[in-house]
Amino acid sequence: MARAPLMFIANPAKVRASNLRELISEMRSNPKQHAFSNAGYATWPHLAGEMFRARVGDAAADVPNVAYRGTGPAVAAVVSGEVTLMIVTPLAAMSMVRAGRLRALAVTSLNRLSTLPGLPTVAESGYPGFECGFWWGFLVPANTPKEIIATLHAATVAALKQPDVARRLEEISFTPVGDTPEAFGAFIKAEIEKWGRIVRELGLSAD
Repeated sequence: MARAPLMFIANPAKVRASNLRELISEMRSNPKQHAFSNAGYATWPHLAGEMFRARVGDAAADVPNVAYRGTGPAVAAVVSGEVTLMIVTPLAAMSMVRAGRLRALAVTSLNRLSTLPGLPTVAESGYPGFECGFWWGFLVPANTPKEIIATLHAATVAALKQPDVARRLEEISFTPVGDTPEAFGAFIKAEIEKWGRIVRELGLSAD
């Protein structure tokens, strides 16, 4: 149905950096000053943070990834200064970024957000190919008749093409997709391979 990126946010009173390059430099000089919050172990923000730490290497090696019970508490921890950083959906933090209570540093999609066009991507910030984010789609039991799948697919694509739906998705930084069932299946397999490899490389395990 749709995809949404994540974005790096920081507490503006605790973090001097205004972009990702500056943040990495700040981490390198004083890693104990920083910590990432996340919405819980094995959630997208947690895995994205671990992916980023692995990609950056020594600069972020000593920056902990702290689990909270859900997105709300994790974001609140950054706002309060309990931790300094988070990787989160734009929807969960955009209002506080615009109010100046949080600072956005980078977005994890390959393209910039239309809602924050001045915000660079992680790839633009010196890490080519870095991409991760949320996605949503409809799945049905494997034995569902093809004609039912075709009907559901057609209805979904038609809904995504409605101007008010497309406009609302853009407002909350979602990108409508509506690809074919075959393409979606291939995408899921690629995601399993991608994140499975990252989990194995980082030595993560079920808690």
